[in-house]
Amino acid sequence: EYRAVSTYGGGVTIFNSAGWVRYQTDFRTEYSYYDSEQHTYNVPSGTYMMTDYIRSLEYDSVNDILWLATIDGAVAHTGDSWQIYDTGNSGLPADRIQLIKADENSGAVYFGTFGFGLARKIGDDWTVFNYDNSPLVSDFIYSLAICPYDGDLWIGADQGLNSIAADSLWTTYLPPDSGLVFGNFYSDIAFDSAGNVWVSTFGGGIASKFIHSQPEPEDSLLVDVRKLKFVI
Repeated sequence: EYRAVSTYGGGVTIFNSAGWVRYQTDFRTEYSYYDSEQHTYNVPSGTYMMTDYIRSLEYDSVNDILWLATIDGAVAHTGDSWQIYDTGNSGLPADRIQLIKADENSGAVYFGTFGFGLARKIGDDWTVFNYDNSPLVSDFIYSLAICPYDGDLWIGADQGLNSIAADSLWTTYLPPDSGLVFGNFYSDIAFDSAGNVWVSTFGGGIASKFIHSQPEPEDSLLVDVRKLKFVI
């Protein structure tokens, strides 16, 4: 059993069979259900991560890697290993990472930044997509999603949307084209079993577009202010 909770300023807390463990820049705090005691251990700064401010989490179940998007780079955690990626040791174009999306089919890992575009890691190879060298509508990335039907990567930015197909073909969606609503930014993307993509915005509502026909059972859509999730 594996659970992880990120915080903005308090590091990351991971639950396993032994109990809860909170990992931070300078120490580790363990709470064990066996003795109901909390223990804190000091560690050299940067042992687990370079900052306690985590923007989001992504779990790659194929490779058993927990990815942390932080304001000082990306962190890959697996087993007892912690690997920090930043502008000094990787192809990341910036250290402030908004979110990470692992494509378990292709093995690619995508990193959305705040103002520096999108980075893709495949093995040891890095590629950066930005407004100047690609059709990316903006360098400010707010959401990433992978379509379960065709594996296309969908990107939500502050100006509109992009999708990238497996053959590297880009498609751009800008409001009000195709009925796409305006918003301050496109905060989340989800896909339903009828073949529609749903997009939520901050300040502009929700839009949907038919993209695929899938013989799947009907499901329901749960919506809050910034997130979309389909429950079958």
